[in-house]
Amino acid sequence: MILASLLDLGFPVEALQKSLDTLSVPLRFESRDISSNQLRAKSVKPLLPEEEKKEWKLADFLSLLNNSKLSSGLKERACSVFNRLGKVEAKVHGKTPDSLHFHELGGWDTIFDIVGSVAALDFFSPSEIFVGPLNLGGGMVESQHGRLPVPAPAVVELMKGFPVYSSSFETELLTPTGAAILTTFGKPTPHFPRMIVEQVGHGAGEKKLDFPNILRVFQGELLVVSSPESILKLETNVDDMNPQFWDHVFDRLYERGAHEVFLTQVLMKKNRLAYLLTVLAPVDQEATLMEIIFQETTTLGIRREIVTRNILPRKFIQVKTPYGEVPCKVGYQNGKVFNVAPEYDVLKKLSKEKKIPLKQLYQQVLAQAEQQKELN
Repeated sequence: MILASLLDLGFPVEALQKSLDTLSVPLRFESRDISSNQLRAKSVKPLLPEEEKKEWKLADFLSLLNNSKLSSGLKERACSVFNRLGKVEAKVHGKTPDSLHFHELGGWDTIFDIVGSVAALDFFSPSEIFVGPLNLGGGMVESQHGRLPVPAPAVVELMKGFPVYSSSFETELLTPTGAAILTTFGKPTPHFPRMIVEQVGHGAGEKKLDFPNILRVFQGELLVVSSPESILKLETNVDDMNPQFWDHVFDRLYERGAHEVFLTQVLMKKNRLAYLLTVLAPVDQEATLMEIIFQETTTLGIRREIVTRNILPRKFIQVKTPYGEVPCKVGYQNGKVFNVAPEYDVLKKLSKEKKIPLKQLYQQVLAQAEQQKELN
């Protein structure tokens, strides 16, 4: 259903077949539109090769993927799903991942589901994937280990940290394979994210239910609103320390997670010139950063408070110039760009190499950045 919904969203069937052709046993499939309780949806079904009777182990899946001609990125992502699935299945059955036999998961159909879904996600390259509350179903299900409760034990483990619910329908609505794909790449969200919906894909399941057996995937642009977050603020006045040491102090504080470290020149008692050291950092780094300040400066006391800050969402883009690519940090909100900041160290290096004034190069990069699609 995940793969079918992504095909319906626009993942080309030719691209899916191309990914499957990289396997040692190329897989074929059929895809068509069907009606599920009067709603149109996409259905996809693998045409599996005749398989010799064998019980697949995790190593079999990983070996098949690693020996395929998939790109290294697709191999890594597909293997991550299998490793997650194997770890969880081994835990619930009291075995090690290496010794576990995947009784409930077929061989080639599981390969088809995971490789196809990973290839589809790679095609869309979403910046974020959100997984909303999922209906797990209920009742019992038959397995190689006898009757098991729904949701299956592996599904329960995989969905930890993700919002779920169970309706009165006594049937399995989420399989371990589906749960592994969603939780490997998705982020949990209890509510539908604020977004501008651009496309919707509908993937149909095979079960005949009293309601549309459809998985929907929404593609669009997030409406990101900067929200306040709590951070730690540490301050101390220092008037009797060798100023050469500040470079070392800054390095240590940044290494241990400080967001910002800066000095302000102040006038203290007895008209002594001094520095006000300010450190902004995650709240959970308080003890570590305080210890560094006490160790590396001459202060005998540190003031602390929890403050809030609002930050714009940001992303990095590579701006192409006649002199080379320059990474730029872009601050934006709801699709509107508020600030573009070229990376200073890269500009400085290019300025020296190309013998171009830094100010001139900076202006050229900003002008070039405004013409790139990634900025809009």
